Amino acid sequence: MGYGGVAKIKVIKKRVEELIPYSRNSRTHSDAQVAQIAASIREFGFMNPVLVDAENNIIAGHGRVLAARKLGLEEVPCVLHDHLTETQRKAYILADNRLALNAGWDDELLKLELQELNADGVDLEKLGFILEDFCDYIGHDGDEKSGASPWERMSGEGVNGVVFSFGSITAKLSDEVYAEFEARVPEQGVAEWIEAMIVNALRDS
Repeated sequence: MGYGGVAKIKVIKKRVEELIPYSRNSRTHSDAQVAQIAASIREFGFMNPVLVDAENNIIAGHGRVLAARKLGLEEVPCVLHDHLTETQRKAYILADNRLALNAGWDDELLKLELQELNADGVDLEKLGFILEDFCDYIGHDGDEKSGASPWERMSGEGVNGVVFSFGSITAKLSDEVYAEFEARVPEQGVAEWIEAMIVNALRDS
């Protein structure tokens, strides 16, 4: 089944309306993800050609073709791969989508890159990240998120309650308010609820 060689690559332009999606493509693309791909193409150009066979069947790049349609593009760059058997083509469609998911992230390097790009004014959502992702690494002012545990007990004369820290934001809850939340959900659930409220407020601001 193996091909064993390096396929000759030639980039050609094809009309979007000529490209045929694989009817059994199991990889899904939400409207939100297609919008992200479209934003990336608008920002950086069509950097990754669509892979097709001799009959214009899409082998890889279904999401990019959907994004091209969203952007109103008439043509997209393609690479023709006519050396695959039908079985190889079906197998590669799965491999192309699955193998990338098996990679990981170096969290320290990712944090450094996101912080520098954020400081340079780059819209991180154009890179495929959502706000909840990069809030794990930077606060709304670019500060590193503090601590694995978000809770600290307030102390001092006449001070009773807890403090929740998220980036450069601090939320103070009195014992009475915290107890009311805690009665409904576990402590981590309270933290997640407050964090979600902050994230939504930052998104809408």
